[in-house]
Amino acid sequence: MSKRLKRTVSDIDALRHVMETLNYIREKESDVESEFGPIISMYNLLDRYLPSNVTLTDKDEHDQRLMLRSSWLRLLEDAQTCQDNLIGMQTEYKRELIVNINSFKADVKQFRDDFEKNGPAALGIAPREAVERVRRFKEECEMRTRKQEIYYAGEDLFGFPHQSYPELDQTKKEISHLTLLYDLYVQTFKSLPG
Repeated sequence: MSKRLKRTVSDIDALRHVMETLNYIREKESDVESEFGPIISMYNLLDRYLPSNVTLTDKDEHDQRLMLRSSWLRLLEDAQTCQDNLIGMQTEYKRELIVNINSFKADVKQFRDDFEKNGPAALGIAPREAVERVRRFKEECEMRTRKQEIYYAGEDLFGFPHQSYPELDQTKKEISHLTLLYDLYVQTFKSLPG
């Protein structure tokens, strides 16, 4: 957990991972306290009522027992420090997210225009060329889908409404159909003799 908190926050995706870790620690905080309490109480009872010459735990267990609470408290301190640092960065990342989303909207529109003009369904291209274009546009579409997922996560992180990208959704749908069509074409072409 401590490593995750110390991760360098260089972009929205890294920020999301750190924030998820902080949320996880906060969710577990009450559980850990309720789980540690009885264990520590039991050890304290053993320490109080067992004769000093009787040992029920080995040295490793004793060391772990001593480290248990301090490790947890150190993690909580690290989480608080991390959260304090992120508060200062939050405005910058919100602004960056808004700029990136606006840029992405323009990119998606341009991608859709390019797909309509130069995609696999363009008039007058040979089937083999169409197969190659399907592959190329599918890769580009997958790249944009990954960006969309990162931006969705950023929107969730900052409580922004999700942006819709109907051009990207339409392009994905058409690429999916064209992939099926041209995969069938390739299989048929390969099965022909000679």
